[in-house]
Parts: sequence; C-alpha cells; structure tokens
Amino acid sequence: ASDVYKRQPWMSTHGFACVFKGTENGAKVAVKCFTREVPERRERYRAIAGYLGKRKEPYWTAFEYLDAEFYVDTRLGGDYQDVVIMPWAEGLTLGEHVARACQKGDKTALAQVALNFDRMAVWLLGQEFAHGDLKHDNIIVRTDGSLLLVDYDGMFVPAFQGKQALELGGQGYQHPLRAPQHFDRHLDDFSILAISLSLHALAAEPALHQEKTTDNLLLAQKDIVEFQSSAMLDRIYKLKAPTINNLLVLLYKSLAAQSLHVPLLQDVFEVVAPIFATKYGKT
Repeated sequence: ASDVYKRQPWMSTHGFACVFKGTENGAKVAVKCFTREVPERRERYRAIAGYLGKRKEPYWTAFEYLDAEFYVDTRLGGDYQDVVIMPWAEGLTLGEHVARACQKGDKTALAQVALNFDRMAVWLLGQEFAHGDLKHDNIIVRTDGSLLLVDYDGMFVPAFQGKQALELGGQGYQHPLRAPQHFDRHLDDFSILAISLSLHALAAEPALHQEKTTDNLLLAQKDIVEFQSSAMLDRIYKLKAPTINNLLVLLYKSLAAQSLHVPLLQDVFEVVAPIFATKYGKT
C-alpha cells in the first residue's frame, strides 16, 4: 500500500482548479487543471500570459496556457480541458512558512518574511498591474527566502481596463465593499495592508498565531467587517509598535472611508521597508 501511495501524483485543490506536480524535459513543473468553467477565462489567461511573458520580474513567473491539452472522461461524458503549465516553485506557502516560524517562536524568521513582503509591496504598488487575490496560499516562500506570487486567475493587466473582475479574492484579505466593478491596478492595496499588518504583528508576538480563528495568516473576515469590535485588532493595537500602528491606522482609515484604494500606502511602505531593513537586512 505504501508503494502505491508513493506512486500517486502530488495534487492540491483550491477554488476552480487543481494543481499537479509534474516534469517537462527533466524540469519540475506545476500543471493547473480547471474544475469549473469560467466565462472569458481562456481569453484573459492568454492576455495575462502574453503580458507576463514580455516582462522579467522577480515576483512572477511566465507560464503557458494550453487549449484543450488533455481529455477528461467522466460518467457524464468526456471533453478536452485547458491547462496552465509553469515552473515548479520549491518552498512553502506563506501560511505554512509563518505557521512553522510561529510554532518555534522564531521572531527573526517572522521579521525577515515581513521585510521581504514589504519590499515586494513597494514594487507591486508601483506597477500598472495587480495580482487580484493576494493571500497566504498564493505567495510562495522559496527555499532562499525570496517570495513568488502564484495563481493569476484574478490578475488585472492594462488590457483589461473597463472590464469587471471574474473573482473577488480570499476572505479576510479583501475590503468588504470589493465588487466585480472594482478592477484596476489598486486591487492589491487592501490585501497588501492586511498581510503586512499580520506579518508584523506575528513578528512582534508569535503567540497571536494560536489565537486566530481561521486558516488565514491572522485576520478573519469578521475582523475586517466588524473592525470596530474586533478582539484581534485590539490585541494588535496593544502591541504598541510604531510600524504596526502605522499600518493599523491605514487599515482603519480605509474601512471607515469605505475606500478600496488606500492613499499614502506606497509612501508608508517606502519608508517602513528601509527602516525595518536596518534591523533585518537580508534579501
């Protein structure tokens, strides 16, 4: 039985797809297979693939979108399905990486990943595109500590100007008012704010990880929707750390103003990241 288990393909499922680990010409690749039909997906993926293929960026990876690549046979009938193929990223998801560091109480590792995320945030906020679904399992922490964004289903690129979003992102990472018509380069503003706040809070107090109520890094959807009465946000405030308080104020302002675009967010990160780097200066 153990030999049979070892021969089974590695697979993870999420949202509208499942991802298999495979090889192509001796290199490890991720093969994404879709489990549900989504309007415009093929056209949008082609546009995203073309856009990313022309750019060499540290936090993205080029991929191939293959039409009708393999045949799936079911009791209800078979059909050819599209797939996405991209290089396999060795490492852990941000959620897994943070959970391990919190379990060990490793504040240095948590501070380092917070710094690396903030550096990525400075870069991402200055781009003309947006990921659209930043969350703990769409960010890979590579074995060298660098970060990689995966899962481009909800990505915004300039060619999509005027279109609506096909998905609204993970709960606990999105502004409560986000709707399909919110689809531009500012899609990641609130998600970046929520993730950075969570990472800095955990770096200051790893034990907070044991108090969270969902599979998210730290904040649940209820903490965002009912921010004025959130026990977790109150715990974060009581940490009394300047960096954390700056991020917390921006979070409260965004929610109170009912704005998905967070003014001054890039300015704050451009100040916070270098200051934080003086203490945790690794890349």
